[in-house]
Amino acid sequence: MSTDNHYLNILFKMKKLNEKYISFFQNMNNVISQTDNEIYEELNRLYSKYHIFEDNHLFLNKKLLANKQACLEYMNNIINSKIIHSCKHEFVEDYIDISPDTSKRIIYCEICGNSLYDCNKNASIK
Repeated sequence: MSTDNHYLNILFKMKKLNEKYISFFQNMNNVISQTDNEIYEELNRLYSKYHIFEDNHLFLNKKLLANKQACLEYMNNIINSKIIHSCKHEFVEDYIDISPDTSKRIIYCEICGNSLYDCNKNASIK
């Protein structure tokens, strides 16, 4: 395996892991958003009293949760940009169905999966 492919594979793994973290924090945010404020405050009080999540208080802190998710999304943009710049693109043309009667033409890279538009948009960003 060439060095370029190895680097690209590492970036793909980083992106996949990062997307799992983003999904986790989105799910945690949904749980917190759906929890009654009174229950939320009582849970925080109990967790503080009994030192539950002492080192990971972020799980019940809405602001810290949102900040962590924003940082992960920013990192994901950087990773995707590095993937685009590291890939030796092989573009293919394909059609996707957007309704039973309508298809849309797309051009994307078989290696990194990014569209031609995304690759061109990020061409000047390093």
